[in-house]
Amino acid sequence: MATGAIDTGALAANAVTSAKIADGSITTAKITNEVSISTTGTITAGAFVGNGAGLTSVPVTIADGSITTAKIANDAITSTKIAGNAVTTSA
Repeated sequence: MATGAIDTGALAANAVTSAKIADGSITTAKITNEVSISTTGTITAGAFVGNGAGLTSVPVTIADGSITTAKIANDAITSTKIAGNAVTTSA
């Protein structure tokens, strides 16, 4: 078959599987940063680049103790953001 003889229109949906893709043939330069992922499962990433502005319907879990004073901007937490009886004093 001639190089370029099979184009996207000639491929059936889901016809190209990972077993049919040569190792190292998909590089960062070949992947657009316009990615759409739809899943009900879990995605684990080694790193995240960007501000997450395009993410929707993503539940966020923040580990206990991960937000420290050094990570909070001055005046970022106001009284309206603090739950009633959340701040107490001890004698």
